[in-house]
Amino acid sequence: MRRLCLLVLCAGLLACEEPPTREIENAESQVETARKAGAERYAPERLRESTQALEAARQQIQKKDYKGARSSAKSATAAARAAVQGAGVARGLAKGTAETARTEVHVALDEADAVMQEALAAKVPETAFAELKPRLESVKQDLDRLDKVIAEGDPLEAREAATALKAQVADLPDAFRDARSQWEEEHPKGRRRK
Repeated sequence: MRRLCLLVLCAGLLACEEPPTREIENAESQVETARKAGAERYAPERLRESTQALEAARQQIQKKDYKGARSSAKSATAAARAAVQGAGVARGLAKGTAETARTEVHVALDEADAVMQEALAAKVPETAFAELKPRLESVKQDLDRLDKVIAEGDPLEAREAATALKAQVADLPDAFRDARSQWEEEHPKGRRRK
């Protein structure tokens, strides 16, 4: 008889359990925080996990599975927090990649300028580089725009722009070397001019 009373009492307690509204509200708040932190772009898998767990918690509440709903809500909260952290890390990595590519663009420009200055010192005229000057100016303008995107814009956009500019300028020092070599071949020293 005692066992039967205990079973009835336990069943009654479980039936009276309240829905985990506080846990659901906390999970909803964390998911919203993750969205505001940019998790849709920077940590989409974690955000998806959190929204799926939150939806599961809501469905479990409808089925009166409050224990399962509480567990799903806690999982949603944890996944949303991980999405916030992941978004921050991914944003930092994208910005770091953009800044590194920007530095490599500066290095390539400095190298191209050094090649040209060395050639000018060796009496190669500036006209030998005439075809490269518009490209050089274009890269410098793109670099100014890139600096603004890195400072004010979206890190993913900055990373893409910086990577594209780096690819565009990679061969510029060699192009200046080739222009110098071509001019020197066309104007060998010691050859009599007519």
